[in-house]
Amino acid sequence: MTYAFYYDVPGDETMYQQVKDRLGPEIADGLNVHLVTKIDGGLRHLNVWRTAEDWQRYQRERVAPAVRAVLSAAGVPTQGGPPIEHELHLVDLEVGHAGQTDWVAGVDRPPADDQNAVRTARP
Repeated sequence: MTYAFYYDVPGDETMYQQVKDRLGPEIADGLNVHLVTKIDGGLRHLNVWRTAEDWQRYQRERVAPAVRAVLSAAGVPTQGGPPIEHELHLVDLEVGHAGQTDWVAGVDRPPADDQNAVRTARP
């Protein structure tokens, strides 16, 4: 089942880019959307994953080690674990690109021909 959530972190765009650099350019298996916005005191990460398990695996295997490395290099203590996740109850997700869309598994509002789908952009 699709897992949509957000979490807030204290940090800035420079630190975020350092984490991204450690993660590399590959799109994680199961990731549908990752959006980061500025908020007072840090950044908000909004995510939509194919399943909670896909996110938890990626967070454990890739994100947590990258964040620890960046924080350690900056001299920031890393105790406390990952930030609190706030689950979102996704109704629909549409990401467009030049008017072309495809459907991928996961959300409650599918097209008539697919009962387990969410629309996303086609490259």
